[in-house]
Amino acid sequence: MEIENAYFRAMPNRRTTINDLPPDVLLLILYEVFQERLRYYRTGQHGDDLVPVSPHDKHVSDRSRCSAEYLASVCPLWRFSMSSRSIFWAQLVVWTGRDATPLSLIREYLEWSRERPLHIYVLRRFDPSTVDHAEKAHVKAIVELLLPHVKRWKVLSIKLLHSSSLPCPRFDLVGLAENLIQLNLDFIVDDVVSRSAEAPSPVGEFETPLLEELSIGGVHFREAYMEAFPRSSIPLQLRRLALTGYMSPQVRFPLVDLLTALLTCKDLCALYLENIQLDVSVANTPFPHSSAWKWHVEIIDFIDISGDVIEEFHRLLRYPMSQLASYTRCSMPTREPSEPTDRGSFAAGLAEIASPGALLYYVTLVGHDVLEMTIKDSAGLQPEVLRALAKPTSPEGDDPYWLCPNLVELHITGCRQFRSADLRAALEARLIAHEATDFAIPDDPDFVLRSVEALYVHDCGELAPDDKEWFDKNVEHVRWDDWEGGSWRPMVS
Repeated sequence: MEIENAYFRAMPNRRTTINDLPPDVLLLILYEVFQERLRYYRTGQHGDDLVPVSPHDKHVSDRSRCSAEYLASVCPLWRFSMSSRSIFWAQLVVWTGRDATPLSLIREYLEWSRERPLHIYVLRRFDPSTVDHAEKAHVKAIVELLLPHVKRWKVLSIKLLHSSSLPCPRFDLVGLAENLIQLNLDFIVDDVVSRSAEAPSPVGEFETPLLEELSIGGVHFREAYMEAFPRSSIPLQLRRLALTGYMSPQVRFPLVDLLTALLTCKDLCALYLENIQLDVSVANTPFPHSSAWKWHVEIIDFIDISGDVIEEFHRLLRYPMSQLASYTRCSMPTREPSEPTDRGSFAAGLAEIASPGALLYYVTLVGHDVLEMTIKDSAGLQPEVLRALAKPTSPEGDDPYWLCPNLVELHITGCRQFRSADLRAALEARLIAHEATDFAIPDDPDFVLRSVEALYVHDCGELAPDDKEWFDKNVEHVRWDDWEGGSWRPMVS
């Protein structure tokens, strides 16, 4: 109180401000303002769970509004008042690069947070005009301050410019992180290389018995979790795993080894793989786990992955069922692709697929059960792909089948290599085939395919008048740029 009185006495002839409120009232107001900012990032049933960042969002955004510092920096009185309440400091936002957070301030945050579980965000303030050569040393100093509090970590999210600046589990991150549920070690530039055989060994274990979400570079993942597998396995309770970048041909990273380890994660529901060069050089590698058929991941996302890796991934796992399968900038396999199976995904996303052959391969791969398909910014969506959807395929010696026979909803964005007439012809052929079975549904013995019921097209060129009229009469829900129509109309009372 003496400090507060001295602060006020130093300001004679002043106007009444919020700082004239009793300290407990001022703290209550500051707390409500702080909680309002945090509320935008909260989700789920638990009030202190933060929305996880997309594993493929490599652009560091300004999350300083999630920190109490924006309030504490207003004036000394506010900082003094807030320092007495640990709730303000349970979330730490630490900046590297331009205007970096001083280490002395991090020490204060950790002291003021008392014994509360910590949500820690270490972010690089992006400045394209400079390159921070001291990033690695600065992050190392930050991690050394944080490690004594490892038992309190609940979220540790580090997003930097260079992958080589990130700490590696078991090498830089050690100890019992008994409360950690989310670990993100993300980067923009992938410059880390695999350690040589003469490199230092891990310094200890990094135990994370509650970890549910892990986002990490491919090199660090292999060294931290695969080198010692199965003696030191990946967290068995993982639900979301994102692996980004592996460009170390001198050290092989076999796909079969990765999948063998992942099969131990019985609760895994989302897998994201981006720009990882996995080794599939041995054709038709046997897979030792009969449980592969039972492996069910709800979301599978491939970005910049070789078609050969994707083909072998699905073959080894016996074409796992998923809620959503997504393929972005993925190539066509060089080996002979497998025939379609009756397993696949209920929804599929295809983006930036350049060639018609590759796009048709992924349309086929998503399988029999796909209900909703999104094709975005893909030059490969050309008339021949739409023609393949407009008639049954008849492989030599096999019965004819329709591609994606359960497809009922189609989204197309930014694809300009086809005309509206090409799309209409495909949908019209599927409607005629569906009508020929008296509109049989999947459980009917006469079922062949379903007709598309919803069509959404954006930035794909002109909609011809005749095609517009057909879509309006024969597709239940249609949107083409700014025009909306469709045969389904709400009843007017």
